Amino acid sequence: MAAHDPVTPRQLDFIKQLAYSRGISFIPPTNRIQASQLIDQLKQRDRSPAYEIAADREQTSALRGEHTPASTPHEDEIRGYGSSAHWRNTRPPRRRD
Repeated sequence: MAAHDPVTPRQLDFIKQLAYSRGISFIPPTNRIQASQLIDQLKQRDRSPAYEIAADREQTSALRGEHTPASTPHEDEIRGYGSSAHWRNTRPPRRRD
């Protein structure tokens, strides 16, 4: 294995799997030797509890807004509930009796 040989897809997939199971991020290696060293380092680390990984993923998704469409109003933008809901910056419609 030469120092200039590029990382194999199999090594990169294994590194991703190990890093995810340990709950850490990593800088992608540039060659096979670095990848091999990183794999060895990751194998020595303890696995993170599943709830920590899930909580981190949920928080990251919430910060990026991946699960919420851009058109979804924020809680501070609307008032009321259901058919009586209206925008906070507008008056509610008047009832016609």
